[in-house]
Amino acid sequence: MAGPTRDQKVAESASDTPSPERSPAGSIRARAFDAAALLGTVALVLALAQLPAWRAAFSTIAAVALAALIFAVRYARGRWKIPLASVLAFVSLGALVTVYLQPQLTGSSAEPAPGPATSAGPPPRVAMAALQPGDCISGSDLRLADSNANWPSSTTVVPCDQPHDGEVIMSSDPWERNAAFPGEDRVDDVARERCREAFRSYLGVEHFQSIYEYVFRSPPADLWKQGDRHVYCVAYDPKATLQSTLRRVQR
Repeated sequence: MAGPTRDQKVAESASDTPSPERSPAGSIRARAFDAAALLGTVALVLALAQLPAWRAAFSTIAAVALAALIFAVRYARGRWKIPLASVLAFVSLGALVTVYLQPQLTGSSAEPAPGPATSAGPPPRVAMAALQPGDCISGSDLRLADSNANWPSSTTVVPCDQPHDGEVIMSSDPWERNAAFPGEDRVDDVARERCREAFRSYLGVEHFQSIYEYVFRSPPADLWKQGDRHVYCVAYDPKATLQSTLRRVQR
């Protein structure tokens, strides 16, 4: 009986030889290759958020192409590995130069140049009756230290971290709309007491222990007849312009 031919022995020997892809070392390398390809693609996609629109679009196309080529090289066999690896290197270099280096080499950028700076207008004036606790106010017509000065009908509200003349610590209507006018002394006494309580609560210190002062506005008899019941209190520094809020300043 004739034995196996030489070609049959070579074929059997080749079939018994484990493929590099199927060997333990080859399997580890393949998984590492897949992980590196996936992580690199994810990193490139995440970087798109930092790019201008045209560069992000190009990078998206490049990322998809690179991912496809990477996995093609990973699973390609025989004579296709070298051509695909060459294309991968070419595309990678082209994407790098076009997306990241080209604007630096040419000195150009797709981002529009900033326009001329526009200055914001002055803060709007707010009616005194519309002021709320925490509003920081400023204006040359605010003569807070002069108890005989007339209150303006409106003032400018500014951020409390900017220089300002005073800070509203209370704003309310302590009387009923149909209440009879109790007299200017009584109106002032109620307003003063309300402001003293608001001063202690807002600044966190009794008025007589504080370096700050307060002034209040109460409705006069003629405005009382028109329905005005509004009282507001403003804290201020009698020696300097305020630079920050007085809330819980405790001094």
